[in-house]
This record gives sequence, C-alpha cells and structure tokens, in this order.
Amino acid sequence: MISKISYIKLIREDIRHRGWLAALSGVLLFLSMPVYTLIYLDSYSEDPEVLKEFADTFSGFINGYNSAFLIILIGILAFAVGISGFQFMHKKEKLDFYHGLALKRHQLFAISYLAGLFLFLIPYIVCTVLTILVGAVKGIMTLSLAGECFLTMGTGILAFLLIYHTCIFAGMLTGRSVTMFLGTLVIGVYPSLVLTLLPSLRDAFFQTTYNVHDSIPEKLSEYLSPFPLFIRMLEQNNSYSNVFMITAALVLIVLLLAASIMLYRIYPSESAGNALAFKFTPPVFKVLISIPTAVFISLLVKSFIGASGTKWIIILSMLAIVLLCGLIEFIYWQDLKMLLKGWRSSVIAIGFVAVLLAVFQFDFTGYDTYLPKEEKIARIGTLPDSFASYFWYPEDYTSEDDRESFVLSDDVDVLYNLAQSGIENVKKGITPNTLYSSQTSMQTDKDSDNYICAAFCFELESGKKVYRNYCVSYNETLEAFTKLCQKEDYRKELFPIFHVEKENVSSVSLQDIYITPEELLLTAEQRTELLSAYEKDVLNTDIRKLGSEVPIGEFSLTIRHVPNKETNTNQPFHSWVNGTREWNAAVNTAFPVTSSEDETNYKTFSIGSLYIYEDYENTLSCLEKYGYKIKRLIRAEDIDSVTLYLSGDSMKNKKWNDLLASFSSAKDENNSDPDKAAYEQSDEKDATSMFTITAPEDFRLLAEHLYLNPSDFLDRGGTSRDYAEVTFKKENNTFTYLLK
Repeated sequence: MISKISYIKLIREDIRHRGWLAALSGVLLFLSMPVYTLIYLDSYSEDPEVLKEFADTFSGFINGYNSAFLIILIGILAFAVGISGFQFMHKKEKLDFYHGLALKRHQLFAISYLAGLFLFLIPYIVCTVLTILVGAVKGIMTLSLAGECFLTMGTGILAFLLIYHTCIFAGMLTGRSVTMFLGTLVIGVYPSLVLTLLPSLRDAFFQTTYNVHDSIPEKLSEYLSPFPLFIRMLEQNNSYSNVFMITAALVLIVLLLAASIMLYRIYPSESAGNALAFKFTPPVFKVLISIPTAVFISLLVKSFIGASGTKWIIILSMLAIVLLCGLIEFIYWQDLKMLLKGWRSSVIAIGFVAVLLAVFQFDFTGYDTYLPKEEKIARIGTLPDSFASYFWYPEDYTSEDDRESFVLSDDVDVLYNLAQSGIENVKKGITPNTLYSSQTSMQTDKDSDNYICAAFCFELESGKKVYRNYCVSYNETLEAFTKLCQKEDYRKELFPIFHVEKENVSSVSLQDIYITPEELLLTAEQRTELLSAYEKDVLNTDIRKLGSEVPIGEFSLTIRHVPNKETNTNQPFHSWVNGTREWNAAVNTAFPVTSSEDETNYKTFSIGSLYIYEDYENTLSCLEKYGYKIKRLIRAEDIDSVTLYLSGDSMKNKKWNDLLASFSSAKDENNSDPDKAAYEQSDEKDATSMFTITAPEDFRLLAEHLYLNPSDFLDRGGTSRDYAEVTFKKENNTFTYLLK
C-alpha cells in the first residue's frame, strides 16, 4: 500500500517532468488575466466614473467573458494537460514500465490526473487573485464583487474539467496521441451533432417547416456536448447562477471521469501504438461517427456555397460517407491495402445514410402534407411574413419573455380552409422557398403575385402546438382576416394600438408624405384623445382597404415603462419571418430605444408603423383640431432631384411610357427602351431600369404619382414594384417613394 507522502512525491515528480507545461500555463494565464485586465482598465483610468461601470462585468476578466483569447487558452491548456498526462499509455515501453510498478492502475490514474489538474489549477487561482488585486488598485473592487469573481473562477475550473475529462476519456479509447486528439474533438461535439441532425435535415428537405423555438433535442445539445457547454459557460458573465448549466457540467464531468477510470482498469497493454484500444470498437465507431459527420459536412458545404435544393445534400452526403469510411479505415490500419477490410460496417453506414436521405427526400413521414384533424383543433392562428414589419407591439420591447407571435382564433373553420389550400399549393410545388427563390420559375411567373407566405399555429385540444409555413392565396388570406376581424376582440389583439397604455405615452410623432417625423406638441389629455380617435378608426376600417390602399401618414409613439427585469435590452423583436428571428431595421432613430427620463427609473422606447389611411376620419379630424394637417403631395420647389427605378415588367408593358415622354429632363441611365435594337429583354421581374429627373416642371408631373412606401399589411412575395428616390433641397435628405 502506497503512503500519502509517496503519492505527493509521485505527483510532484510528474509535475517536474512536465515543467515546460507548468511554465507555459503560468506565463500565458498571467498575461491574459491580470496583465490584460490592468492594460484594459488603465485605458480608462482618467475617468473614475467609467471605471466604476466595469464592476458589472469585471468577473468576465476571470473566465473569458471579456476576452475570447482566455476562453481559447483554457481550452488549449486542457488539451495539453490531458494529452501530456496520459501519453505514456500510447507507448508500449512506458506503459509496460508503469504497469510493472507496485502501483494499482487507479493509483497511476490518480497521480497523472492530479498532477495535470494542479498544472492548471495553481496558476489559474493565483492569476485570479492577482486580477482581483488589479481591480482593487483601480478602486472598483468590493467584497461582493470579489465573491462574484471567485464564483466565476469556479465556472472557469468546471469548464477546464469538461475538456480535460473529455481528453482523458478519449485517451482511454485510443492507443495513439494523434487518435486521442481526434477522439477528443469527436467526443466534444458528437452529442450536438447527433441531436441537431434530424432538425437540420427537416429544415433542409421539408418545405413547410416553421421554427418558433428550438426543439428539445436542440436545447439538450447545448448541455450534453462538452465543447458547446464549455463555450456557453465561459461566454457568459454570470454563468455560475445558471443552475441547469452548472448541473449539466457537473454531471458530464463526473460521468466522463468515472468512465475513464473504468476503462483504464481494463485497458489492454498491447493496445499501445494502435489507433483504438479495444478490438471490437473500430466498426462500431466507424458507423457511429461517419453517419452524422457525412450528413453534417454536406449541409455545411451546401450552406457555404449557397446551393439551392436538396440534390447536392444527397450527392455530397453519399460522397462524404464513402470517403469517411475509407479515411477511418486508413487511420486505424495505416495501410491502403486494408481500406476494404471493414467493408461490412462501411456498407451499413452507407446504407443507413441512403435510407435516411430517402425518408426525407420523399417525405415518407408525410410532414409537409400533415394537417391536424379539424375536430382536434382548439384554436388556429396565422402569421403572414409582412406582419413582422407592419405591426410593432409594445410587448416586444418590455416583455421579459418573447411575446406569442400568433393571434389565435377559435374560428377554426376560417383558417383551416386556408391551411388546406396551403397544403394543396405544396403539392403543386408552390412553397415559401419557391416563392422567394430567384432560382425558380416562380419568381418569373405572374401567378406568384397572387401568393403570400404565412405561418400557421394549430393549438390542439391537448394543448400541443403544431407549426407550419405555407404559400397561400393573397385574396383568400385577406378575406380570412376580414372575417376574423369582424370580432372586436380579435381585432384588438391584432392591432398594436390596443396594446398601448395611453397614460404611458410621452410623445406622438407624425410622418406624412415628407417622411421626416414631426413631434406633435400635445398635452397628455390631447394625446389620449388622439389615440382614442385612432382606435375608433382601426375598429371601423374595412380590412380589405389595408391591402389595397396606401397609407397617407404614420404615427410613432414614445412610451415610458419600468423594466421588470434587471437587464432589459429594449431591443425590438418583431415576430418571426420564415422561422427566423428578424430585427426590424426601420426603428425611428429620432427616438432612442433606451433613455433616462428626468431622474426616475423609467425607460423609453418607440413603436412605429401606426399607419393612417384616407378613411380614418376621426384621426384626421382630431389632427386638424390641434392644428396639424397631413400633407399628401410633395411641392416641386422642395425637390432637388429624382431617380426612378422601374421594374422589368413595367418597362416591358410600357406602363410609364406616357409619363416618361412628358418629362423634359428624363435621363435614361441604362438602355431601357424595348423598341431600341440594343435592348436586351430580361425575364427577371427585378430587372430594373433607372431614370434621373432634374427639371422642376417634371417634379410637378411626378408628384401625384409619389406615395409613401410603407410595410404592407399582406406582402405579395413575387410582386415587383416601381420606386422613386427623391432628394430634397433641405438638409439634402433622400427618401424612397412608391410609384403608382
């Protein structure tokens, strides 16, 4: 039985043999933690108030939140410590020598393990203390902040152990340092690769997918894979407070260590120098590794080169699986003549990939044509793509959780019929992908103007929600919303104005044909009266007009609120488009998203797209009552120049020929006249012709054709439009208008 003193001596001896790694670890951690912190904070030393603001993120100097280099360094050190500590297992002479000592295997394991742990732990703890001292010297350190730094250090140690244990576990399965390194890479990402494989294939092959939230496998992939969990722990400033994350890390650390100890107990000495330690593992590992890796490579390459369709996924997957099977055999045998030795496992892997791709390619599961039975549906909601920019909701800024994007209705039959038509369109090849893709005939087909993309949410009686994305008829969708909005409750839920608490509105701004917002000088009572008038108009308007008419103006509201959570980013989240979050870029910069008001705890944000239409009589009357009249025409004397952008369809149909002929200053910036011999006819609907207008008399002729260019209530995905860029003399502002 070996004494504790002998243990310590053996550990110290192991550390001495790896002295180069101890020195490297100490120097690099010293430079990337206290030295980097000192240099970073020193650049702000002239402003003590700014320095104090770093207290919220100071602990990020401990775990890499403030420095990506530290995250990379911790990962590299974990690799280096793991491989250097157990590389004796991969050399037959050393392995025989160590196993010949009067030490049990678990004792040998403990010596190498603890020596490697101390190689990182001691310099990391010392550098953490030095970093805290730097904060104290700069005057931003407090007792609570020091405690937070030590907690953050704990997450840094856990992150190190994740990679360290992964590396050791890989070493127990392999017989060479090279395959140990490769095995670490595979084990580090393999759970994520497997768990995200089916969702990725679903999104790539199926036409009706709509992702509202990550699926359960995708969420689990972040916590069950060592590498993603390692990054997730270090890229957050206060990850120590995430109980689920810390628990997942501890479970993985314990499982990997326990598995490594068990494998080392049965590690065959004759495996040193072989690619893998156990004879039965090569075919198993080849099948398990090559299948998800081949498909992942094909998806990655397709995404990188921007190829459309699924043909290249199939071709690249089959090519990759064949190459991977050959590569794995070569790594194991290191002999080209032995590439076919494991042909049975290669056939299994290739066949599995072929069957998997066939299931998705031919939709054997019926995913794209699935529709819940009507009697099992409690409510249905639909979300056209255009709603992402047409509707801005206050909850998008103030809610702690993401707002439910769908307005659900119990008028199931109205939207169920619309969803059925969407499935029929899928069978005809009319899908969101074909509508938006410039590489399909759909973009040049006039019928594409009749379709829009809309997501559907089916809430079943069981409470489960099913999501799909279809191409549906523009007219049928408009008619469906007309029926749904006959119910006042639905209309109020749909339109953002009814989500606004009027007493919290601090200002109202108006945009008309001149686009530049003008703040209305109103009292709180007047603002309430104006918004109430606007609500009446929204309740009374015919929904069909929203699809056919162009608004004559727009309100923007600045709203006060008290943040409900400690950190409120106040960033606008306007629904989902094709299953992807999109940030609306049209936020009115005249109103800051976040600002302090007086010396209170209020924050302010602004919402726009509260459009005013010609039939909004209550709103227009109220505006005139307060001395504001919406301008509908641009005066010629205000314009400096105009550039027209006319679509290929308009030029082909000679839509604007009479107007262009009446201009005295129209300059054709490209050869756009179909009657000229040099004209090259294009079938692309977005083939644009450009004309420049500079004469004041031409501006007067053009003014009656200029309209605001708002977001559409329902956006025709394939519709090409004609635009005008108007540059004004005042402040040289340029705005885009719709030509009609």
